Amino acid sequence: MLYGLGAAIGFGLADLFGAISTRRTGVLVTLLVIQSVNLVVLSALLLTPIPGSLEASREAWFAILVSGVLGTISFFCFYRALQLGPIAIVSPVFASYAAITVILSVLLIGERLSGLATAGLVSTLSGVMLASVGRGEGESGEQRAWGGIPWAVAAAIAWGVSSYFIGRYAQETGWFLPVYGSRLVEFAAVGSTVLVLLVSGRKVVFPRGADAAIPTASGLADMMAVAFFARGSEVGLVSIMSAVSATFPLVVIAGGVALFHERPTKVQWVGILTTVAGLAMLGLGR
Repeated sequence: MLYGLGAAIGFGLADLFGAISTRRTGVLVTLLVIQSVNLVVLSALLLTPIPGSLEASREAWFAILVSGVLGTISFFCFYRALQLGPIAIVSPVFASYAAITVILSVLLIGERLSGLATAGLVSTLSGVMLASVGRGEGESGEQRAWGGIPWAVAAAIAWGVSSYFIGRYAQETGWFLPVYGSRLVEFAAVGSTVLVLLVSGRKVVFPRGADAAIPTASGLADMMAVAFFARGSEVGLVSIMSAVSATFPLVVIAGGVALFHERPTKVQWVGILTTVAGLAMLGLGR
């Protein structure tokens, strides 16, 4: 549960910083900075005992490769969604990835939840959706929101499968290898795209100062989130980790309350309390 909450906080912060960065520097440059930060920090960990053994079966290596490819697709679609639509709407749509991961965990690796844990999972995901209900931004806001939703749906599908592979093979190899391997693939994909654009004569403006600091912060938060997710899956159930980590839109709401003095609606308060109740049931029903 603690690892899942850590992942949720990381994903929420990554969303906040990522939404700002995509609108200031674009999707591709934001992704390049995020993946560079991930690769540098994770590579530095190779110099320590933290990663443990890097041995894995062929099946695990293949799954990690596929996870990286799907992760790249998810990253691009999600940050494109953040660029086009309000984060308060895009984030909960993306959070539906947890349903895909849970289904795969039950069908493919036979995870079984108790009745209380199942009720907690449903309560948690339902609460996130209720808490993320929009505030009625008007016609232009609605049009802008719909522009991001198809990208968010595509991102949720890709990340639902990718996170299943990360969680599943973290149980076999330990948390580090699936995270590092998938991030290595993602960096290679994004870096190759940028290189092709540069060779073809396209201008790519690399950020400096605050424009670089914002995606850097997003990258650190995202890396922390995925590491917590993988570690939690290693010692627990992938399905529960997915449900708990999917509460990250609440971090966005909390940020709005703390930084911008926003007031959640009654429906949002119901959603928040429903989510908290669901987390409690997940913790008691393991």
